[in-house]
Amino acid sequence: MIIDNKIAGVYLRVSTEDQARKGFSLSEQKENLEAMCKFKGYQIYKFYEDAGISAKKHER
Repeated sequence: MIIDNKIAGVYLRVSTEDQARKGFSLSEQKENLEAMCKFKGYQIYKFYEDAGISAKKHER
């Protein structure tokens, strides 16, 4: 018996406030990725969010 459970962890991230203002906000990403998962038949296990964290800064 094969069970085809598709489960996804969804990672949301913006590294700067400027990105959030230009249409890459976490809420917009979440909405788009939820729609994509639904379309592809994935059950969302968990949302992971990084807001305002830049990889260029060493002090995190």
